[in-house]
Amino acid sequence: MSVAATCRQLYMLAVPLIYRRIHLHDRVKQPEFLLRRLTKDDSKIPVFIREIVINPGYWLNESNLELLVKVISKSMRLEILSWSCTYNVPEVILQALEQFCPSTRLIVSAVMYPSLTGRQEEDTGFSSPTLHSLTCLIPYNPSQRRKAKLCLFKILKSSPNLRKLVINQESAGCVMFGWDPNRNVELDVRSQDQLPQLEELAFPLFSVQDMVKWGDMGGWANLRSLKIKNSNILQAFAGRVPCLQSLVADVTWNDLQLNKLLFFRLGPLEELVLNGKEMRFPFDILEAYGKTLTILTVHAPEPYDPERRSDIPIAELQQLNAICPNLQNLGVDMNRDGEWVSRSRYRTHFAFCII
Repeated sequence: MSVAATCRQLYMLAVPLIYRRIHLHDRVKQPEFLLRRLTKDDSKIPVFIREIVINPGYWLNESNLELLVKVISKSMRLEILSWSCTYNVPEVILQALEQFCPSTRLIVSAVMYPSLTGRQEEDTGFSSPTLHSLTCLIPYNPSQRRKAKLCLFKILKSSPNLRKLVINQESAGCVMFGWDPNRNVELDVRSQDQLPQLEELAFPLFSVQDMVKWGDMGGWANLRSLKIKNSNILQAFAGRVPCLQSLVADVTWNDLQLNKLLFFRLGPLEELVLNGKEMRFPFDILEAYGKTLTILTVHAPEPYDPERRSDIPIAELQQLNAICPNLQNLGVDMNRDGEWVSRSRYRTHFAFCII
């Protein structure tokens, strides 16, 4: 066999891997050339595509958008389509997914900023039954914050298959604008609203009242992972999270926020991560949740008041063998320098990080 024939054979063997993930953004040389190659009448490449990642920019003009829709229509085995830009996913993309790839998971990372596509329409949100994951940024600017909230609420009410929601928040400039970064985003949930049943929720900025309504509508029935920055919101999940496995919470002990965990039914937890100054080791909490825990991390940097330092005797930590019989990974940080110790994962024994 000639060298050329061998190279061609190797290339043909590599094609399913080369085109398994397609990434389209401004840094790609000639995205239009790639799109035209994929949409040739005799091209078999789209059948190998499993994921398309789109970072819209100046390349996404009307012509390339039409080619992109054609690629989607030919990618019958497409599993994931990721969109990272504004809240406006083009309607033609959503229609193509629903028509040709209804089982595809749409993953959106949305930011409120002017469109890069040359069109200056306002962000209005979108509706799609294929939306699986949404990461969004809530701006600190009051007018933009309201628009982002309206976009988010429209998406939530029209995305029954949404399973993951992560809410980030701009912090720079909050003081300048006189805007409280912890101010809640009001959803004004009504009984007729069909909100999704989430499996993962991170840093919700909604009011406790809205969260309670959402939970009463079954929104937390399948929730497995929860990350919060304010433990006051835990009351919205009490008795409503029968499947919760992972809780990551920023808390403080001195205002009794952490003790609320004792009164909220949040099980069966397998992972518990607590971050907060002036926090003692949570033995009381472990008495309630320790039987099912496999991962425990306690991050308690140096308190503001040196007299309130709380070191942990090794003898007390040894109680964990009885309190948490299934624990496989333990990270304890009482570092007086305020530095977080990276934790290592072990399958069969504890990793103690005591400083």
